[in-house]
Amino acid sequence: MTVEIPATGISKQQGWDDAHVYHISCSCTDRDHALETWIEINAEEDIPEVAVTFYVQDHYPSWRGFFRRLHDAWRIVCGDPLTRSHGLLLEKQTAINFAAAINRSVEELDTNSQSDK
Repeated sequence: MTVEIPATGISKQQGWDDAHVYHISCSCTDRDHALETWIEINAEEDIPEVAVTFYVQDHYPSWRGFFRRLHDAWRIVCGDPLTRSHGLLLEKQTAINFAAAINRSVEELDTNSQSDK
């Protein structure tokens, strides 16, 4: 499989000199499972660092959500760690497109940071 342009399952939302923002869709088509992904480069040092950050929206539907929030708040007050996980189903083509987007972003951001020096 080769990289698609435009890419299936991933779209670029924003772009700056030091960061790119992508929207990645889940194959299950539930909008709540989609991720906003930031790819950033820190060019302040000799060796640039790349940060890939996934932003996940956690929600609690209806009254069940109220009691879940109350339970989570109680655990936090008692000092228990609150952890969440998120699964994202990607078709093969979407995974290839996402990997290419990371590579392309790192190259573009690195070029931008080198030109700023």
